[in-house]
Amino acid sequence: MLASIQVALITNGDKGRLDYLEPRLANLEQILSTRFDVHCFCIRFQPDQNPLLFPTSLIKDFLFQTTLSDWRVYCGGQRSRIKEGYQAARVVVKHLRSRRTDRQKAATIEVAVTAKHIRAFDNFLESKRDFLFCIEDDILIEDKGAEKFLDLMSNVCLARCGYDSGLYVDLAGGLSFSDLGTQSLEVGTQFGCRKFGYPVTNTACAYLCNRHLVSAWANILLGNPLYRLLPIDWMINKFFLVMRDNGVPSICLHTVPPIFGHGSFEGKHEPWRASAASAHHQ
Repeated sequence: MLASIQVALITNGDKGRLDYLEPRLANLEQILSTRFDVHCFCIRFQPDQNPLLFPTSLIKDFLFQTTLSDWRVYCGGQRSRIKEGYQAARVVVKHLRSRRTDRQKAATIEVAVTAKHIRAFDNFLESKRDFLFCIEDDILIEDKGAEKFLDLMSNVCLARCGYDSGLYVDLAGGLSFSDLGTQSLEVGTQFGCRKFGYPVTNTACAYLCNRHLVSAWANILLGNPLYRLLPIDWMINKFFLVMRDNGVPSICLHTVPPIFGHGSFEGKHEPWRASAASAHHQ
């Protein structure tokens, strides 16, 4: 029986991005279908981008700061209560000084993007498929990227990688590993990818995960609904923090070099905040 892959495209309907991406995505689906059962779907709708209310925006930033502090420890750093207190005070001051129409509207776009990824998770869990390949519309599919992804998926399935645990594979990079500060978590290589003892994200432009992992995420989010206020990459990192504390095993790989490009980081697309705002006004 063929393993099955659900491909979820996260987009705000930006025409320039979709004109580039749609034929390449169709080619990717055709190539993957030679060895896998593949289904593609698009998550496009987003509500009006009204600025977050002040209390919600404040909670969002506090949650991000606490997650960032926990993440530093997760990556081998030291906790500083003095620094954490200073950062908390800065959050309050920034909110008191900032205009509602800029900072809080940018936060709304972050929440909208995260909500689309969560919809992709829910749709995948309803589908009963084996793997979720989640991509944002600034992905670049070039230089035999589809063929490389097919080979990686074949190796994952042949090795039964992640069949009894969570599996997360970053496929589009973005930040350098030195900027991520995750070197202390690296434990070697597998399938030509960097392997991490504890899972880490990069930018969430393109990632693969299995049913074990997405099910664990859904359970965490059910008990901690405020996590959906975080940017998508940091919400996933928050999930990884909780999973480590709960002893839930996961395999984490990052393709090196990335199989796919990240258009916003490579200057091929405008940043997502500007793109989302322009698409909303079309």
